[in-house]
Amino acid sequence: MLKKYVSGLAAGFLVLGVPAMALACNWGAKAEGDCNQISLSVAVERGKSEAAGTYDLYWSKEGNPKKGEIIEHGEIPALKKGETHQVVYDLDKNKNGHEGNYAFYLKEPNGSIWSNPVKVTGCSQAEQPAQPEQPNKPEQPAQPEQPNKPEQPAQPEQPNKPEQPAQPEQPTKPEQPAQPGQPAKGGQLPKTATSYPLAIAWSGALLATGLGILVFRKRHA
Repeated sequence: MLKKYVSGLAAGFLVLGVPAMALACNWGAKAEGDCNQISLSVAVERGKSEAAGTYDLYWSKEGNPKKGEIIEHGEIPALKKGETHQVVYDLDKNKNGHEGNYAFYLKEPNGSIWSNPVKVTGCSQAEQPAQPEQPNKPEQPAQPEQPNKPEQPAQPEQPNKPEQPAQPEQPTKPEQPAQPGQPAKGGQLPKTATSYPLAIAWSGALLATGLGILVFRKRHA
């Protein structure tokens, strides 16, 4: 009797409980990633809408990520059928390193759901993304040749300056006569010769001759 009762409960749970659990969370969760980031796309698969909820990102170095540690927590807004919400996690934030196994665990008021696991490997030897080539700098246009400067016209020859006339010789300044009583200072002696004595002598001789002739006539008259 008891066995039949337990079997009946189990059958009822399978008939009613499993569909109820399936309808408890209408989300569809798809995860993918690489050495740079892990992303999650959340969409409403069944029903017309889904209440807001939360998510946890689990990580483990090896094995099942569901048994690992939570490295990120966030919120998911209420979604309507046809809407999609994207969650992106930058692997630089993982203190354990980029490599490992990841999985998202989504929860909403009526249920929860796991995303597919994502395994990330080979990040330590992953090549850095190629840097975009820098566009070639446009060549600088050639500078136009500077026109040759016109030659400066030859400067006309300056006319020869007329020779300056010879300066006339300055007349010799007459020597100052020696002051009386002052001894003559060197130089040429003044001219002192005169004809006065000779004239006096001739005058005296003529006077004597005339007087002699006058006396001689008076005696013989």
